[in-house]
Amino acid sequence: MHGELAEDEIIGDRASALAKLLIGDASHLPNQTTRQEWLKIQSERKQRIRHYCDDKLAANLTAVAHQISLGRYITPHWSKNFVTHENFTFVNCNIPKAASTSIKIAIANITGKLHLPHNQPEFTFHKWTYLNNTGLIGMEYLPLEDIINRLQKYTSFVIVRHPIDRIISAYKDKIQSRGPSRISNIVVSIMKFCGIRKNRNSWRYVKITFPHFVDWLVTTKNNNAHWQSYRDLCFPCDINFTYIGHLETIDTDMFHIFNELIGTELALEVLKNNPRLNGGSARDVASLALHFKDLTLKQLRELNAYAGDDMDMFGYLPLTL
Repeated sequence: MHGELAEDEIIGDRASALAKLLIGDASHLPNQTTRQEWLKIQSERKQRIRHYCDDKLAANLTAVAHQISLGRYITPHWSKNFVTHENFTFVNCNIPKAASTSIKIAIANITGKLHLPHNQPEFTFHKWTYLNNTGLIGMEYLPLEDIINRLQKYTSFVIVRHPIDRIISAYKDKIQSRGPSRISNIVVSIMKFCGIRKNRNSWRYVKITFPHFVDWLVTTKNNNAHWQSYRDLCFPCDINFTYIGHLETIDTDMFHIFNELIGTELALEVLKNNPRLNGGSARDVASLALHFKDLTLKQLRELNAYAGDDMDMFGYLPLTL
């Protein structure tokens, strides 16, 4: 029995090995990467997406623009995924748990209109009541023709990260946390799915483990934006993004993107003032290993399958031992 358990559980050194795989999946690009070298990397990233999409979906910008416009009817006070700017010709598909807040702060810094008390919660940056004052525009509020025009003609970019790393980040922030970022209806749904019987207010305090979350996620395929697939959030098979950034190389990627949009001097200044965009991926192996150690190999395989399309499309490796 003990032998069977050891085969089925991810424990100790195996959990650490998975964490190291996750951290080391994407090579870090040095700040000295030349524009020519970086553009070659961009070409490879976009070619991978085209290869994935050849047999998946057909490009249809009108349909995509319509999908974007539907966002205005869902939660009008929260920003959706696609943002643009009144003074700069860019479109960004902003992915939750992939530096989305930091990117919005950086863009707001470009305008010099960033005025937020230091003790304000981060979710303030996702409210249009604040973002509108920085010049950012939710594309869902634009006329359909304007959305299509910007998707065709503006510099467009998206930042992704290893999909499983993003799922762990979403779990920590939205499920494991006991703070205001915890999503009540998701926690209640997981409690019901896992048979966790508590009183109706216990969602605030109940412990939801990572294995609980994984079982619920791979079974229900819940499409909350914090773990929804990149394909469904940003339509990379339909939109020919100018640039594809990776969180693991975000300092280099954002420098070259901002360099094109606002010039070298201002790009360096903006990144200097936004440490989360200026350091690449610095991760704690021990902390990540804690999330793997209680998973079974079956759960790991299911998690790899759940994130498989995003890994294939953006060049990330599945986590296997």
